[in-house]
Amino acid sequence: MAGKDQMKPGPDFGPKGGPGSGSEGQEQERPNAMEMVNKAEKQLGTVEVVYGPHDVAMDFAGLTVAEAENALRDLLGVEKGAEAYLDGSKIDNKSGTTLKGGQRLEFMKEAGQKG
Repeated sequence: MAGKDQMKPGPDFGPKGGPGSGSEGQEQERPNAMEMVNKAEKQLGTVEVVYGPHDVAMDFAGLTVAEAENALRDLLGVEKGAEAYLDGSKIDNKSGTTLKGGQRLEFMKEAGQKG
């Protein structure tokens, strides 16, 4: 009964996928963790908000930058008239710029302001 002691190789569940995945003989890339987080944030409507030492994720998709600024005034102490940057670009028309999930909104005091 030597046949019972021999084991057959099992299915490969590595990066190529498992049985029936249609990936036999083909390599598939595993999704990057940050790509998955970014995709989830876009679907949930989460916007990363930065002001001074604060860095928070807020459900602001669909709001204008002006509306987000008003909402953050009490929460983070964002000052009225703070400069706004969306994904690194300065926003001049806060009322006309609508936020989308996965974006980064940053508020800064103008240079030379005290406090």
